[in-house]
Amino acid sequence: MLKVRIDRRPYRGKFTFLFLLLIAVGTLEAANPWVQTFTPIRTLYVSPTGNGDGSQGNPMSFSNAINTAVPGDLYWLVPGTYSGQRKFARAGTSTNPIVWRGQSGAIINGGLEMNAAYNWVWGLEVNDPTGLGNLEGITLYGTGSHAINNIVHDIKGRCGIGAWNTGSGQVIYGNIVYKQIPVNNNPHNIYTQNDFKTKGYKYFVQNMVLDSWDATGNTYNFHAYAQGSFYSGYYVEKNIFRKGKFLIGGTNLPADNEVVNSNYYYDSPVLFGWSIPSQVKFTNNYLGKGWLDTKYFWGVGETKYTIPGPSIYTGNSIMKPTANHVIFRTAAYTPNLCLGCPKIRSGDSFNSNTYSSPFNASFHADNYNAGTVSFTTWKSLTQGAGNPFDASSTVVQSVSDKVVVLKNEYENGRGNLAIYNWSLSSTKTVDLSSILQVGNSYKVLDPRNMGTPVAQGVYAGPINIPTSGKEFLALLVIKTS
Repeated sequence: MLKVRIDRRPYRGKFTFLFLLLIAVGTLEAANPWVQTFTPIRTLYVSPTGNGDGSQGNPMSFSNAINTAVPGDLYWLVPGTYSGQRKFARAGTSTNPIVWRGQSGAIINGGLEMNAAYNWVWGLEVNDPTGLGNLEGITLYGTGSHAINNIVHDIKGRCGIGAWNTGSGQVIYGNIVYKQIPVNNNPHNIYTQNDFKTKGYKYFVQNMVLDSWDATGNTYNFHAYAQGSFYSGYYVEKNIFRKGKFLIGGTNLPADNEVVNSNYYYDSPVLFGWSIPSQVKFTNNYLGKGWLDTKYFWGVGETKYTIPGPSIYTGNSIMKPTANHVIFRTAAYTPNLCLGCPKIRSGDSFNSNTYSSPFNASFHADNYNAGTVSFTTWKSLTQGAGNPFDASSTVVQSVSDKVVVLKNEYENGRGNLAIYNWSLSSTKTVDLSSILQVGNSYKVLDPRNMGTPVAQGVYAGPINIPTSGKEFLALLVIKTS
């Protein structure tokens, strides 16, 4: 049986929130590869003004902790502001990482640079409105780097989280990332590169990535892109994306071995491929007021690259897009890159999807460019191009409200909500029993206004969450008892 130690600390601060720390001291068979347990060998405490031995009553300085950390260390960062760019250059191991945990109210004003292997940063608020740092809010370079349940916002002139093609096994889980500050540039919420052949999957799971368009219209929520590096092998699951584009693709190599599953988008178009073909498994995603843009869908006749597997687009819902539901064009090197020339490969799958009415798509394949077409014409044209798409898909005349509850796998009593309030009702009833137990005190928080709960109380069953008539809400649930 899993044994846990739960650390309870009071909620405080506008942008910070309660942690219910879960540290495994037994063995847990993780169902998902991005969930890893940690058993601390020693526990130490850090404060912004610390100069002690690291005991709870006599915390050490952050600089001293960084310079003396060894595998298996757990460092609690007590409440306060830690200013400047912090570089983690001492490595943990795969079984004994070095873990940097924030108590409620621990704020990094600058940036965190994870150079060495197997360092985890967990539960910290990171901001930099005046530009004290020189990299992203959180920068992952090292093998086994983890960023867990942090909140990253207002990074001046730089991206929120950068996860680069320098280390395998990187995990970005449960973070809240929103609106960076432009300085004559487009500071994306997440910017990442990866080479699947040498690094395996890079995991982005259950984050809330919000409002990149509040910075500039060209700023992306998720920007997996390069002109001279790699952008393959992304595993993206159960994230919430709002108001900003999602891109996997670049200019120099194919985007392949991509898995994008069960994500929730609102006003967040999804783009695969940029100027090179892509191979993606895009399954069970929900797009509200966004659309699917796959203008580099790998077609028949490729001679330059090996296609590692089929492209699969199944189980998705695309509701009320502000452009065509699907923008589609085949691409392949035959031997030069030919756009819209190839037929569709017979082994690919594009089916069992749901669309709002009226359905519209753009189609360009098999040397035929049809522009915008209806659902019936779309199916007929794909069949003529070699693979009948959406034979078992559905176009619905009305769109129902949708509530998504996502339990956090690293902290008990924590989870994310996505509410598609198409009816514009003033409240939505939500069952939080997957996150809370009866008798738990709780708060439901807007991640961009953490000081004033949207709802709070003692959990006794499904609760009514006020929506203020908004069409979409992304919310955080935390247990406070």
